[in-house]
Amino acid sequence: MFYYHFKDKYDLVAWMFEQDYQAARERGAPYTQELYAEANETALRRFLGVRALSQEAAFEARHVAYGNIGCAVDWLRGTIEATPAQLAARMFACMPPLLRNAYERAAGTKTTP
Repeated sequence: MFYYHFKDKYDLVAWMFEQDYQAARERGAPYTQELYAEANETALRRFLGVRALSQEAAFEARHVAYGNIGCAVDWLRGTIEATPAQLAARMFACMPPLLRNAYERAAGTKTTP
């Protein structure tokens, strides 16, 4: 019965993400982008050792979140051809240095701000 509706598990995940994304858009609440932006802001605050981000850093966190969510949606729709690992690598490569450094530190590959 599963294969009647979906090609494989990745097709199911893509469908779930698309449904979730569309429901959020219809409600006017792009919470997926908001959660991603909050994760970026948290990573930057921890990396910089501050309670509040500058306007520039907060903008960077949001800009990356919104761009990556848009690219993920395009990838799920098939307009960006890449494996999941390739997509993740492309997104990471496009991150501004400050945010990239914050995530590298969180992963244990970066030691200084």
